[in-house]
Amino acid sequence: MTVLCAVVLARARFGRHVVAVGGSESAVRLSGVPVDPILRRVYLASGLCASLAGLIMAAAANNAQWNLAEGWELEVIAAVVIGGVRLTGGEGSVVGAALGALIVVVLRNALFLSGVAPERYGLITGGVILLAALVEQFRRGRQEAAA
Repeated sequence: MTVLCAVVLARARFGRHVVAVGGSESAVRLSGVPVDPILRRVYLASGLCASLAGLIMAAAANNAQWNLAEGWELEVIAAVVIGGVRLTGGEGSVVGAALGALIVVVLRNALFLSGVAPERYGLITGGVILLAALVEQFRRGRQEAAA
């Protein structure tokens, strides 16, 4: 899915429109691109990916529970921030988000293997988000100073 999404965003006209809408919806609307159909397709693709992920998780757990992934929101935010995606939109890549997810999974496994209490995972993940945000802010400051 990562490769497919990366190719669509980089090569297809629809992908370029999606990236543009993520950067500035009003600017894209003013340039004459129909934003509403693009957003509908993005939400449809998101729903399809979420349902596929739910099916895979239910198959892996050998049961279906409504709260199977409850509390994973913080880890998802950490993954995309670590992967270089700006939460305000317009910057980032699918590959970066996937690499960020890989880092979060490795972090979670390392915490588990080192015997850290599961109650502290959220605190440590939040610290990683804060660290990633500080690094991004520092990097932006250096880029603006160089320009």
